[in-house]
Amino acid sequence: MFKVDDRVFITRGLHQNETAVVTAIDDWSGVLTVNVDGWPGKYNINPAACIPIMATHTVVTDELDDLLDHIPTWTH
Repeated sequence: MFKVDDRVFITRGLHQNETAVVTAIDDWSGVLTVNVDGWPGKYNINPAACIPIMATHTVVTDELDDLLDHIPTWTH
């Protein structure tokens, strides 16, 4: 379960691979309202498309670390 002020990593959708802060949770549907880092405004995100970030400075959860290991990177 998420709660207000949780940091999340969005895994799919328009804001895929972005981080955000939960600002509200709809009581009926569970949809998260988030402030996406670097994007103006607030967005509604399905909680199934998010994983929590439990960070202390640069230490992230193993789940996020494993996910990032499989994201392709490109160089120019």
